[in-house]
Amino acid sequence: MVIARDFIVAPSEIRVDFKVNPVNVLINSLMLIHFYEDDDGMNHWIGETAQSLPPDHKQKLKLLAAVIDAVEAVEHDVDFPTFINLMATADINKVQANTVKWLQEYGEATPDEALKLSEIEFVAAIRRIYEEKEKEKAHIFEADIWREAYRLVMQPEQLRKFIAEFLQEMWDVYLAKEWKRTQALMEESAQAFGKKSYSGKNIFDIIETITGRDLRSNETLEEYIPSIRRMTFIPSPHLGPYITWRSNKETGSCVMLFGARLPKDANMVSSALNRSELLVRLNALADETRLRMLEMLMEREEICAQEFIDTLELSQSSASRHLRQLAASGFLTVRRKDVAKCYALNLERIDDTMKALGRLIKK
Repeated sequence: MVIARDFIVAPSEIRVDFKVNPVNVLINSLMLIHFYEDDDGMNHWIGETAQSLPPDHKQKLKLLAAVIDAVEAVEHDVDFPTFINLMATADINKVQANTVKWLQEYGEATPDEALKLSEIEFVAAIRRIYEEKEKEKAHIFEADIWREAYRLVMQPEQLRKFIAEFLQEMWDVYLAKEWKRTQALMEESAQAFGKKSYSGKNIFDIIETITGRDLRSNETLEEYIPSIRRMTFIPSPHLGPYITWRSNKETGSCVMLFGARLPKDANMVSSALNRSELLVRLNALADETRLRMLEMLMEREEICAQEFIDTLELSQSSASRHLRQLAASGFLTVRRKDVAKCYALNLERIDDTMKALGRLIKK
């Protein structure tokens, strides 16, 4: 049985779809578990699962993250067990090519060139990407993992087998029970947003209405805006205040995962989804450093990232993590000033959060 369902809205400019899709959600959740220590504010299940993983599962998850693009070789609009079966029998040439095609986006090598690299050349290319183009993630680069990934890439049958077997193991131990627990919440979110009209709205208004995020300053998304003709939104029970997205200029499609929530004007004020979103916001406030950031902004109209780093004696990565969570939760607005990111307080969001807490307590 295919679990994914469509709730289709037809705006005049951009087609907006909603899907409850186990493959997209659960693959993304595995990556959230992998990156758990680098992002605050995730759903508690992500943290609990990350901390409970035995060492061999952690190592396999690191390796899966290195070769994750291989899963794009398989149909996603199916239930998860069917997806695993399709992965186990997927075209090995397509699996292999998908695994390395992302190197081309960073200007390192086309898929054909990547498959001709030696192990030393391959690992060096990945290292350059982390050190020069993904500096905030440089601390997670592990040469041993990428050497193992290279050996799998060069043996695509083993690559395919590893992915299918590990996904089956994670499904049996962790994912199946969690999908059953959260599926109804995602259905509720998709149905609620699917009832709204997006006619006449531009793409940024649509994204903000559905995800609660203002992405008008997102330079990467701006690059894809002219080509997007269809957006598919997928609610996730685990993303918290964050979003993830992938766009294809050739097809004009964009898939965006967002933390499962309800529209702002929804009548279901006592639902588990409203409680879940409130918890996301309160979690963003439950940290001394983030509260100090908000205190600083109560005295100033706008503060740039470097001043937070200097005043609070934070590393760049720590400051970025805290500011990212506050912005993702809606408490801060962001704008670029030359090359710097500057932040201002969103008092409306704070007031709305306190009112939501009051409504919950009074019930």
